[in-house]
Amino acid sequence: MIEKEEELHCSLKHKIPILMVAFDTTLKRNERILCCQCMENLGSKAQLMSFKKFVVIIEENQKLKYESVENVIMIRIKRIEELNKIFFIKI
Repeated sequence: MIEKEEELHCSLKHKIPILMVAFDTTLKRNERILCCQCMENLGSKAQLMSFKKFVVIIEENQKLKYESVENVIMIRIKRIEELNKIFFIKI
């Protein structure tokens, strides 16, 4: 994640931990992060997810992306090593 959890604040800048994330595309990005006070005033019927679960999903996605990139890199390294052997044998 780009942001650190302790640096995130709800749109009204309450000094309260973030509890939920709203999946409402009509809300601005910073309005989707909700503390308990913001949740009381939430007017939309947005689908909500706990912030902790949201962080876990992001971390899992990042891990999958990392593993995918790592696999591509390893395949390329093996191919380069094969080509390297071929060229050194011909010389």
